[in-house]
Amino acid sequence: LPGLPFSHIGFLRESDPPPGWSPPPELAAFFAAGPPPLALAFGSMDVYAKAPWAGALLEALSPQRRGGGVRLLAIGAAVPRAVRGWADTLWVASVPHAYAFPRCAAAVHHGGAGTSAAAAAAGLPAVVVPFLAWSDQSSFAAWLVSRSAAVHLPPSSRSAAHFAGAVAAVMGGAPALRRGATALAGELRRSSPAAGEAAVAALDAHFAAAGGGGGGG
Repeated sequence: LPGLPFSHIGFLRESDPPPGWSPPPELAAFFAAGPPPLALAFGSMDVYAKAPWAGALLEALSPQRRGGGVRLLAIGAAVPRAVRGWADTLWVASVPHAYAFPRCAAAVHHGGAGTSAAAAAAGLPAVVVPFLAWSDQSSFAAWLVSRSAAVHLPPSSRSAAHFAGAVAAVMGGAPALRRGATALAGELRRSSPAAGEAAVAALDAHFAAAGGGGGGG
């Protein structure tokens, strides 16, 4: 926020699902039943009802367009009911990214901070489709593209044909994307422990400067 101090600490990685969480049997069975799926993960974004390109995206992801062998994990309460019943598709209202993403082959998402970080940490090539023009979603899309880990479809390219081509690329048609995503994941894993230490040090320094004393120990 303008006027507030900030520190660049690096990447904080959510390495495990929440304590006590276990996957529903149907989700674990879905992962075990075939090749790693494509994750459709728009989180709480209501893209399906409000985005003008949602119909084109769903057309590209339909079983008829995505081709045999490509399975779909559709995540989110807003996923249309028709999609939930598609062949080779499993719908879940929510699932920890730290569990699902490492078991997927690629992702389609909106470029949110948490989703981008989780997909990058899992080494997933992504099709990034920012939804909120005023947010940082486009910035995260640009970052992933700069690391050769994603395809960013701007508004002028959001047709069914462009979506289908992008999905084919991240699912294996463009090996450079897989290499870029794998390299980025390795970099983030190496930086994560230092980032946690830097976060604690930054908070300690802030409270010490404010006269409240450090929080370490």
